[in-house]
Amino acid sequence: MKSKIIVRIAAILTAILSLSALTELVLIAFRLNIHVENSLQLYKMLGFCGLLAVVSIMLVWAAIQAWRGRPKGIVSLGSGRMLFGLTGSVLYLF
Repeated sequence: MKSKIIVRIAAILTAILSLSALTELVLIAFRLNIHVENSLQLYKMLGFCGLLAVVSIMLVWAAIQAWRGRPKGIVSLGSGRMLFGLTGSVLYLF
């Protein structure tokens, strides 16, 4: 029973963080059009934001699967959180 509660708390936190990151990525994508003069650089940045958006959507899906108690969802949630942490650290460095 305790493990089910822990998994559900992790799923809720992951879904909230992923949705907030997805919202921020959409806002960044709209702001990029204003600040970037070079169209090639704009497309590279939009592609990178799109890649991060896909990761966020995958984490939300893994959170839904983990909430339902599916083992693959729980494993995906753990690996997705690690991937999201690595992505955040890469963004912080650059």
